[in-house]
Order: sequence, then structure tokens, then C-alpha cells
Amino acid sequence: KSFHDFDVEIMRTEKINVNLSVDQLFPVFLAIDEGCIASFNRRNPHSRILLGDAILAVNGIAAYDKEALERLKREPHLKVRIRRPQRILHQLARADCPPLDQLHFEDGYAFAEQDWGVITRFDRIVSVNGVNTRAAMYQQMQTAELLSLEILRYAPADFCIQSPSERRQVLLRKVSSAAWEDGDADHRAIEALLNRVGGQIPQLAHSTKSRVLEDLRSMIFMHRPQLLEAFAIKDKADSYIDLDGGVFDYRGIISEQRWAEVMETTLKTPHDFPWLDLRPYLCELEEDGDIAYVKFLLRFNNLLSKWLIGQWCEAALDEIVHHLELSHRDEFELLDVDRLGKISYAGLKPFFRKHLFTAEPKTKRERRSRELQYFALFSKMDVENSGFVMRKHFVRMLNRRKTMTARVCTEGHKLQDDFLPWWQGRMDRRHCNDCRRQIRRREARRWCDRCE
Repeated sequence: KSFHDFDVEIMRTEKINVNLSVDQLFPVFLAIDEGCIASFNRRNPHSRILLGDAILAVNGIAAYDKEALERLKREPHLKVRIRRPQRILHQLARADCPPLDQLHFEDGYAFAEQDWGVITRFDRIVSVNGVNTRAAMYQQMQTAELLSLEILRYAPADFCIQSPSERRQVLLRKVSSAAWEDGDADHRAIEALLNRVGGQIPQLAHSTKSRVLEDLRSMIFMHRPQLLEAFAIKDKADSYIDLDGGVFDYRGIISEQRWAEVMETTLKTPHDFPWLDLRPYLCELEEDGDIAYVKFLLRFNNLLSKWLIGQWCEAALDEIVHHLELSHRDEFELLDVDRLGKISYAGLKPFFRKHLFTAEPKTKRERRSRELQYFALFSKMDVENSGFVMRKHFVRMLNRRKTMTARVCTEGHKLQDDFLPWWQGRMDRRHCNDCRRQIRRREARRWCDRCE
């Protein structure tokens, strides 16, 4: 007999008054006393909840999640998915049984945390040789030569729990292997069908390949900061130059094989995920056969988010300049610990964190948002899309910030707030270093008496 799953809707007008066993994957009804579930059984004799039935979900939450039982306790309207288990009779010789200490005996049933012979971890033994009390079942298992077991099975033997990310990876792996080759044929067939019906079914206009690529692009977009950092680490390791005791450098490119390794480890895809086969659909190779990884990452964007984050970057750079104590060139030298004249994403992150944020992110959502902000700032300063920020671009980007937000000049001297002296603005002119606008004689300005 197969599993029988059904949904029941219960309004909490009385107490629940049930005894549930939560020893295994799904909570199982051991007793149903007078209450709202007993009342439901009287009103619905054809869909009654019986002893031994299991709860699969409560209001859309899987029952093996603790939140499901919390909802069962407190929510007034309950939609519960129930499973009636398979009832199996099995006979075996006691000599063929695994050790008894692997079984847990409770009042009315026994179970195993791991597979125990023919008994899986989702099964319950509810009687042994016709007895069902705890002590009697244990005695029969110890003494009887032939055991007749009555088993309730709540899930297939190969059943496993997967997180949403694991289910997504399995789905991507399936459609990117078996169904991938049929993507072009599917697309041509859909186009022919659309032409025949006049384009009235646009929801069919996406092939398996298109759906897979859309999911992959979403994953890449959300993990761009982590991918950039991982690419830079591989780039640095592969760019070792044996000069003066060894020098590390960044080239901004990475081999196709290294690219696939980073994609697999960062996005946590299965080992056999076909990244190399998917590469032509995600990025292009340079003339030397390598991949410019920053150019690859910048492909995954949309115009609205790009504009919004661009506005934030402008304000963030103003804030950074406002907090700087040293000249921009000196700040770069402090960050350039490898003395390469350029800084990687990992090297700039502490600089951004120091001048923009005072508290560490508390949630996973905040950490991801913070990483995306760091990535956006780095991308803005990486003018050449090379994977690192050159000294000249770092200094120039900060020098272009609004001078009224700065406390020091580009050489690190303290700025003064004052008006032009009476003789300035008559014979000669003064212009703003940022916007090149002429400063009027009666207009306040921020200036450096040493550089001017």
C-alpha cells in the first residue's frame, strides 16, 4: 500500500490536545484527546486523523522545521498536511538481525536512527510477534527465533532532506546535463508553435537552456564580491614572478580551468557541475585564451541597480575624503603592502570599512548588502576594469571629490575656511579645484596656505 497524503483545515476554537512523537523526521500522532482535532474527526469521518498518522507540513512549513510546531501551537487557522504511512509486515530470523542496541524502544513503538537491516530511519516497528508494549517487544526481539514485525513506513528508503540551495543545485545539474542538449530543439519547436498560434502563449517562449542561464546569472550577480575576491587570490597565486626572491603580481586574467574551479567552490555547486561546458554562454575568452574576470563579473548587472548604486558611491567617496587625515597618495602607499602600485579588492575592503561603517553587520542580509557596496566602490575606482585599482586612479578619484567635504588638501595639509583677501579676485582669479568654477571675491572657500 502506498502513502496517502491529504490536507486538513482546522480552526482553533478549542485546545489541540494531542500527544505527538517527535523522535524522528515527522511528528507522529500517539494520542488524540478531546479538542479541536477530535472535533474535526467527528465532523469529517472520511478524512479523519488517525493514531500513527504523521504531520508533513503546517501552514506551508515542513514539519521537520521547529517553526512548524510553533505554528501548530499558536496560529488560529491551521492548514495541515497529513501522511498515512504504509503498513508493512515483515518476517526475519533473529540470527539475521543487527545488534539490538541500535534500536530505540518507546511505549508502543521502536525505531532506529540509522538503517537497521530492512528497517530504515523513517520506519516504526509497532508490534513484534503480535505484542506492542515496550517491554514485550524487547523481550521478543531477544528470545524469539522468528520475528514477525509490523512496520509503519513514513518515507521512501532513499528519501533525503535538502536545503533550498541544495535542491537548486540538483535541479541545475539535471537540466544542464540531460536536458541541455535539447535546448535548441525546444526553442525551435516553441518558435514554430508560436508562429502557428500567433504568439498567444509567451510563457512557453523560454527553453530549458534559457531558464538555466537565468538562474546562473542570478547566482553570479548575488555573489560577485565573493567571486572577485576568489579570482584575485587565484590570479595572485598564478602570477608569481621569480625576481629578487619572488614577486607577486596581478594580471587581471585567469585561466579557463581556474575560472571553473572558483565558480564551483564559491557558488558551492556539485563537483560534476559542467562549468566548462557553460562557459561559452557566460563569458568570452581573451585573445590568449584566458578570462578577464572583472569584465566577466560586470556583465551581470541591470541599469536601475547600476544607477542607484552609482549615486551611493558618489556620496560614499565624499564621506571617505572627509575622514582622511593623510594625503591621498600616502593613503595609497599604506594600502599597497605588496608595493605593486595597485591594490586588489581584498586590499581595499578594510579601507572602505574603516571610513564608511562603524558597526559590523549583524545579519546575513546586511553582510551581503555590505559586500555589494564594497564591490560597487571597487568597480568605480577600477577605471580600467583590470581587477585592481592603480595608484593614479586612486589618487585622481579622491582628488575629484568636492573640496568642501575635505579637511586636508591633496598633499595632506590642513585646509582653512576663509574669504579671499582684498587684493585677490581683482588682478588674478581663483578657481575651484573640483569643478573649475571661478570663486567670487565675497565667497567663502576652503584653501591651503602652504600649497597656494
